Amino acid sequence: MASRTSLFATVSSSLRLQRWLPVLGVAALATACASAPPPSVKKEVSDGPPVEVMTAEGMVAGYTDGDIHTFRAIPYAAPVGGADRWLPPKPPAKRTGTFNARDVGPACQQTVAEIPRWMLTEAGEAVMYGMTDIQGFAAQEKSGDCLRLNIWTPKLGRDFEAEAKAAADAAAQAKAEADAKAAAEAEALAKAEAAAAASTSTTPEREAAAPATDASETAPAAAVAEAAPAELNTAPTEDKAEAAAPAATEEAAAAPAAPKGLPVIVHMHGGGLTSGSANHPAQVGKRLAAQGVVVVTINYRLGSIGFLAGDGMFDGDHMVGNRGFMDGIRALEWVRDNIAAFGGDPNNVTLAGQSGGGTAVWNILASPRSKGLVHRAIPMSGPIYTFSLDDHKKLTKTVLDGWGVGELSDSGNDPEALADISTEDAQSTASTMTLVGSDEYGEMSRMYLPSAGAHGTEFLPDDILTAVKKGRFNDIDLLIGSCDDDAKVSILMVPLPNSMAIDIWNGYMKGLISPTDEGFDAMTQKYVEAMPEVSETRAKEQLQTDALYRVRALKAADLHAANTTDEAQGKTYVYQFNWKSPKYPEDIGAMHGTDLIFSWGNVESFPVPFGFKDGVPDAKTKKLSDGMLEAWANFAKTGTPSSSNLPEWPEYEPQKRNTMVFDVDTKVVSDPKGHLRKLWDAPAK
Repeated sequence: MASRTSLFATVSSSLRLQRWLPVLGVAALATACASAPPPSVKKEVSDGPPVEVMTAEGMVAGYTDGDIHTFRAIPYAAPVGGADRWLPPKPPAKRTGTFNARDVGPACQQTVAEIPRWMLTEAGEAVMYGMTDIQGFAAQEKSGDCLRLNIWTPKLGRDFEAEAKAAADAAAQAKAEADAKAAAEAEALAKAEAAAAASTSTTPEREAAAPATDASETAPAAAVAEAAPAELNTAPTEDKAEAAAPAATEEAAAAPAAPKGLPVIVHMHGGGLTSGSANHPAQVGKRLAAQGVVVVTINYRLGSIGFLAGDGMFDGDHMVGNRGFMDGIRALEWVRDNIAAFGGDPNNVTLAGQSGGGTAVWNILASPRSKGLVHRAIPMSGPIYTFSLDDHKKLTKTVLDGWGVGELSDSGNDPEALADISTEDAQSTASTMTLVGSDEYGEMSRMYLPSAGAHGTEFLPDDILTAVKKGRFNDIDLLIGSCDDDAKVSILMVPLPNSMAIDIWNGYMKGLISPTDEGFDAMTQKYVEAMPEVSETRAKEQLQTDALYRVRALKAADLHAANTTDEAQGKTYVYQFNWKSPKYPEDIGAMHGTDLIFSWGNVESFPVPFGFKDGVPDAKTKKLSDGMLEAWANFAKTGTPSSSNLPEWPEYEPQKRNTMVFDVDTKVVSDPKGHLRKLWDAPAK
């Protein structure tokens, strides 16, 4: 670590990059789409005629924009200030008045690191100011009253509970009428059979007296049935009763079915679990909602406030880990209880997330608390990593010591002292900075990613891959993918040469590559040798892309697909996004977050980094975005991503590894970059 420290000092002592580079890196690893919109977007989206919906907490008033109804910043949990910052989320309070859901709400508390334009390359400036809109994000309000969500829906919900009851009553009545009719027909048939049997039966005395008759003169069965005494009540034979049953079944089936709402997509923003907001041009849900789905985007706690884990260090649930993920569960519970009023089906919810939001998706699905709340999931370039609670608690103790409350955690009886932690400290990067150069915190010391799940807890018993292996994802349809140039985001917004920046970042997350320095060096060399057609810097970028975003996600796909049985029906689909910015194909390429922009149909909002002529994408680019938009919506509807603008998308199987590769010419490829994936089959030690 000393060599890196001296390197930073010589390059940037006046700018203190040694202190801020890890912070910038964590934010950059998040997404190019993690930040909030500028004030101009806020004004633009709040126009439109008002529309009101009743929720469990009270009336909310949004607005209508064309065919889409929009509601912003609805509280799904109580504010998290003071000591509540360190507690699991609580339900929001009931309201007597109407809540204004027209305007953008506050982001959760966080540090925003901004690099001046003059320090960046042209491509870096295009990303930081044209995609992340760092200035607008820095200006957005940050508050403990941030646990809010936005909704876009193409139709307002009816009273689905009342309609479902009415439909059930109608179906029950129809079935009762059909059963009565079938019973009457069966009774009539039984009487006819009894009468026929009585008319043809003979005793010895009657047989002797009866005149001989020809069989052709026997009375027709219909006449016999009509002549049958009304008092005869012989039960129908078993086969005749079964024959009458289909009529009742068919009539019952004709009864009106219980109404269903639209599929729901709940999206968690990126930001490396340290930054970001539900409000960003890439995450405007209008176009996705127009595909016939209800779109929900949520804020959740970040950084130390969301993830500093000290389970058992204080009384009760204070400082319990995974709070940011618990916020996601609380939002899903709110959706379950309220989304029908917005036109959604609470029994068809897809949880989606990009980058840090993708990490949140993996963790929430791995938690037993999510059972029944999620039915499908789309983790996009979502790094898979968690740390043991023991390692988390060591870091938490050090950070609390620095804040002056560490000694209180030893006694376990003064959680209110946590309320006195200043906002500046609480939202600081202390957790990340504590890890720089340390070797005291287990795996965390080899990855400067302290905002992470704490496994070995009640909320998260196992790490992600173990949870998949144990079948906790078995009934969930998964759509998993990453971008070909995911790693470029970690170097584009750093004022250093790319070759230097990639070495620094790969060193920061070397624990994802190998548990030892020797293994890390060996894997780096393997990538350089396996990619002789590109520069060493580009090979190292690919190493980061694979280590952080791709390889573990493919392992999860393997495990999930292998677990699919007749009892566990969760399907698996995999994609790789290869479309590159036509203006900056080498610098930006198929960068982290671009797949989100395309799949939500918002490409036209990013003309600068993509370099569209006159701000309009060409026909092939538009077709690709339209195809992804439709596929994402259809996945939410049916569990199968399909579009008339795309090839048929087969399910992923570990043997074939069929992957949809999105590009100018999209196609299905078996095991793309398989030679690199295989390098991880025998991990470096």
